[in-house]
Amino acid sequence: MRTGKIEIDGKEYLLCFSTRVIRACSERYGKIENVNEALSSGTEVKMMDESFWLLATMMDAGARYAKLNDIETPAPLSADDLYDLCGMDDLLRMKAKIFETVENGNGRRKKRGDHSAEFQVEWYVWYGLRIGLSYHLIYDLPFGELCDLIAVERIKTEGAKAKKSKTQEEAEFWRLMAFQ
Repeated sequence: MRTGKIEIDGKEYLLCFSTRVIRACSERYGKIENVNEALSSGTEVKMMDESFWLLATMMDAGARYAKLNDIETPAPLSADDLYDLCGMDDLLRMKAKIFETVENGNGRRKKRGDHSAEFQVEWYVWYGLRIGLSYHLIYDLPFGELCDLIAVERIKTEGAKAKKSKTQEEAEFWRLMAFQ
């Protein structure tokens, strides 16, 4: 199950990207692939509305998951509660937690020693500023595009390696299978 946590007003809430959430997103956005666009396009208020809706939906799913698995978590907040507890400056952090939860459990996370490869909002902002983006642009860019720009910067300046495409990975696999 894809789960994560977010701290709001001093309490840590369990988030869950369950099939219930996927269904709700599909009904709201037409298809699940449209979630990123909904969270990253339009006015700041529209992005906030969609982020609060999705966060509240994921908190509700997290509370359901916690109840079924005997995990303690505070009662989920509604989107209306989030309007009173969060500000515009929390938007990037919320989106990062949403996408982090969606990514959890899909087998793509890497481990570095004992530290999970999770990044805080400050990391995204720092890299965004490092590549010359303004604070405003960092918050306005679609999350995936921001991650792509950061990846390019890391490849260019830090010696990080570009990910192989599925085709490249498959060709490498068959090349190794044919090795004698």
